[in-house]
Amino acid sequence: MRLDATARIRHFLFRMEVVILANAPEALIELCGVSLLERILRILARQHFTGATIISTTPEEIRVATEPPSWARASLITRVVRRDKFQAGGRMLFLPANIYCDARLIRALAEHDGEGALVDSDFIPGAAVIDDGDFEAVPARVREGRIAIIDAAHVPSYVIGMRRELKPRCFAVLPNDRKAMRLVLDTGQPRSLDLPGIIQSPIETFIMRWLCRTSITPNQITAFGVLVSLGATGLFAGGHLWYGMIPALAIGVIDGLDGKQARIKIETTEAGEWEHTVDYLTEASWWAALAVYFQRSGQLPNAWLWFGVIMAADAIDRLAKRAAKKRIGRLLDDYSPFDRFVRLIGARRDVYLWTLGIGLALGVAASTYRLCAIWGMITAGVHVLRAGMILAGRRITPH
Repeated sequence: MRLDATARIRHFLFRMEVVILANAPEALIELCGVSLLERILRILARQHFTGATIISTTPEEIRVATEPPSWARASLITRVVRRDKFQAGGRMLFLPANIYCDARLIRALAEHDGEGALVDSDFIPGAAVIDDGDFEAVPARVREGRIAIIDAAHVPSYVIGMRRELKPRCFAVLPNDRKAMRLVLDTGQPRSLDLPGIIQSPIETFIMRWLCRTSITPNQITAFGVLVSLGATGLFAGGHLWYGMIPALAIGVIDGLDGKQARIKIETTEAGEWEHTVDYLTEASWWAALAVYFQRSGQLPNAWLWFGVIMAADAIDRLAKRAAKKRIGRLLDDYSPFDRFVRLIGARRDVYLWTLGIGLALGVAASTYRLCAIWGMITAGVHVLRAGMILAGRRITPH
C-alpha cells in the first residue's frame, strides 16, 4: 500500500532518533528573523516529528535560546545535551544547525531507506541519516563514496501552491549574510502572477525585509487584512468609491504578506488554511456592496444580476481549475505559456479593482462593474475549455 508523505515520515520516525548539532554562536545566527537552529526545529515540527536531541559544546547558550519553545514549534519536545555526554546508538537523522536547509531536503533524508548523506552541488553540510551514530565521519564517507548520496538537485523542485519551480537549497550562512537573506525571501514569492501582482510583488518584498524581523504572526496580518477589507466594504456600500479603493488596493499587498511571512519564517498553521475562505468572503462583500450602491443610485438598475454573474463566473472558474489540477498534478495557472498569459490578464480580484479604478477615473464606474462581470465569464469560459482539453487528453507540454 502506498503511503502519503506524512505517513512515510511517521513510518521512518519510529525507527530513528533526531539529533541536531548546535553550537553558539553559529547555530544562533538569525536569517530573516529566525535563527538557523530554530528553523530546523520548526521544520521538524511541521514534518510531524515529536522530539529532537540537541547536542552542543555550548549547552547553556543553546538552552537559553531554545527554552521555552516558540509557539511555532510547541509540538516538538527537545532536550539539550553536552556533546561529550551524548551517547549515540541506533538509527539517527543527524542535522547540523549552522546551515540553512530546505524542508524538502530534510524530508528526503527522513524518508531515505538506508544510510544517506545530503549533498547540494559541491557543498557537504554533514546532514545525514546513519545507522552507527558516527556523524563526524559523514563528510569523509561522502568524499570516499562509502555512503549513499541524496543530491539536492534530484529532489522535486516544483511547488504547487507557489506555481513555480523552486530548487531546494542547503548552504552555510554567515552573520548578516545578505545573499542568504535574498535567497530565503525568494522562497516566499509565488510565480505566474497577474499584472497587478507583478507590480505589487516588489513592494511586498520590500516590506518583508522589515516584517520578517518582527514578532508579528501571519494570522495577525490576516486579521488586520480582514479589518481593512471590511472597511472597504463599508465605504463601497456608502457610495464612497474613491475612499473604498484605497483599502481595497492595499489588500492586494497585505494579502501577500501573511503567506510570505508564514513561508519565510516557517510559521504555517492550520488556521492559516482558512485564509483563502476568508479572502473569498470579504472579496464577495466588495462586489455585493458595489451592487448595493449601483442599484440604489440608479446607475446600474440590474446590478444584482451582474453581481450574480461575477460570483457564478468565480465558481465555474474554480471548478474548472480543480478538475484540471486532478489530472495534471499542478495548477492550471502555470501549466503552459498560454495558461500563464491567461493568469496575467484574467479576471481576478486585483484585475477587477484596477479596472474599476480606471472606470472611476473616466466617470463610468457602473459600466466598468458590468465589464468586470463579463470579463469574469470570459475567463471562466477559457478555463473550462482548457480543463476540457486536458481531461480529453489533449495536453500542452508544460514548461
